[in-house]
Amino acid sequence: MSGQDRWAPRLWSFISLKKDAMKKLLGVLLLFFGLHAAAAAAMVQMSDVPATWRLENYPGDVVTVWFTPSPCTNGGLNFPANTTRADVNRFWSLILAAKLSNRRVFVYYENASAPASCPIVSFGMEN
Repeated sequence: MSGQDRWAPRLWSFISLKKDAMKKLLGVLLLFFGLHAAAAAAMVQMSDVPATWRLENYPGDVVTVWFTPSPCTNGGLNFPANTTRADVNRFWSLILAAKLSNRRVFVYYENASAPASCPIVSFGMEN
């Protein structure tokens, strides 16, 4: 038996093992990026002049904005529990300034749990 005949089966075994590992790795990567894309698809942007929006502050410093054009219940958007007080204050100031100047604001929110819950992700004033 020549040297090549002894190593050929081992080489093919190694190559097929690598192919299986690559298939599994590719499957995991596709799953990861697929789930990431699904999560990213749940974020929605809304742009509006907030003239008719209502800001309410509930006990525990929970701020909710009502009557936005979002498909959430009563147009309600809220902040996640980990939102800082400074972020809530900036949002409150932004909405008041936009109401006074009749300017448009944009709000990004998650609608994965809509219409029950629509947490605010980002916000700002349009140019």
